[in-house]
Amino acid sequence: MRLTRLLRASVFRLTIVYAAVFGVSVVALVGLIFVRTIDVIDSEADDQITAEIAAMGARYAAEGIPGVIDAVEDSLGNAPGTDTLYLLAGPDGERLVGNLLNWPREVRRDGEWVVLDLQRVEAARVEPAYARARIVALPGGFQLLVGRDIREREAFERLMLEALGWASIVTVVLGLGGGFLLARRVLGRIDTIAATAATIMRGDLKRRIPLAGTGDEFDRLGGQLNAMLQEIERLVTAMREVSDNVAHDLRRPLTHLRNRLESLAADLAAEDPRGEGLRGAVADVDSVIATFNALLAIARAEAAAPESMQPVDLAEVAADAAELYRPLAEEKGIALEVAAMGPLTVRGHRALLDQAVVNLIDNALKYAPAGGRVAVTAQVDGAGIVIVVADNGPGVPPEARSRVLQRFVRLDASRNTTGSGLGLSLVDSVVRLHGGTLALGDNNPGLRVTIRLPRAEAGPGAAL
Repeated sequence: MRLTRLLRASVFRLTIVYAAVFGVSVVALVGLIFVRTIDVIDSEADDQITAEIAAMGARYAAEGIPGVIDAVEDSLGNAPGTDTLYLLAGPDGERLVGNLLNWPREVRRDGEWVVLDLQRVEAARVEPAYARARIVALPGGFQLLVGRDIREREAFERLMLEALGWASIVTVVLGLGGGFLLARRVLGRIDTIAATAATIMRGDLKRRIPLAGTGDEFDRLGGQLNAMLQEIERLVTAMREVSDNVAHDLRRPLTHLRNRLESLAADLAAEDPRGEGLRGAVADVDSVIATFNALLAIARAEAAAPESMQPVDLAEVAADAAELYRPLAEEKGIALEVAAMGPLTVRGHRALLDQAVVNLIDNALKYAPAGGRVAVTAQVDGAGIVIVVADNGPGVPPEARSRVLQRFVRLDASRNTTGSGLGLSLVDSVVRLHGGTLALGDNNPGLRVTIRLPRAEAGPGAAL
């Protein structure tokens, strides 16, 4: 399955949108939890520092500086390795007590709090410390710093940010992967329905959409479509039966009528004016019979089973049809040219393809002027095989080219020529049965009819 089809699939786009919304929601939720957690950690640290400063203030009020020194030493002795930082400095800035080496030189203010990079003494080791603290000025020029080492808090923050980043990446990857899987599954079911529809359009009205048996929405849709196809098959079959029955039932009495009229005309003397009327009636009956024959041919083309198709060389079809009409072309003084390189193999019904090409050549010879030219070509064109029949007659106006493919449609310019208006309709039915396309174009001057059929196989050949 092509990547572009997956990317254009609506289910893939919807999955990506859902994954994006879900990912944003997850990131927002985790981000909120992260922010609240950091706030709680900072709040607890601030409360602890505030409580320590209050306790130190009480010792100072009761015992003075010695009491503060004793309180700091007691706190450090009772909780070795604590994250709480203490430093009592004298008026000259020298350290009196605490777990910091010296008074910090660089202090960044954050309201009544300070943030500082400093060093702490821990088990006879000097370690860097990143602290959030408060500084209290005591009488006599003494200063007390109480803070909290927040390196672990910073490490936790980095860890959470990394987790958010990885969560976003995983969400995107899972969203893309889920989108691909869902798109493949949905497109697979849709392709099955589309393939079934294409087979039905080629004439196999008995084909039905396969159901997975899961009872999901695709099965429900397939069941409804199958019911609709069943009804369409019944109606089309009934119409075909009516058309076939009418054509068969009327063709026999019309043939008998023609034979009787022709017999009556033969019995009359040549100078009898009634003979001319009888011969005209015979011609009219012949036209009606030809119309019925064309309708039956169209019905056969539409009812032909695709599984009965066999390999057919379109080069032979074109050459045989042209050879059949060459005497008529010479009689009318029209140059009939054929250019076909074979084999040009397609899968199809040889008789129907013969009839289609014959109809096109007959139509071209009918409208090409005396001394004109009709060209028949057959060749490989990409993945298909193209047959072109072109003449230099009056052609068909662009606005009428789709209309002339309908049954019994004849343009005003062709009213004076024989025909029933079913020739191109038959060609169109045959081409659609074989999964091809029919296009009418301008030959400048004249009409250019192009049939394109899917190629079954190709190989080297010689000119016919």
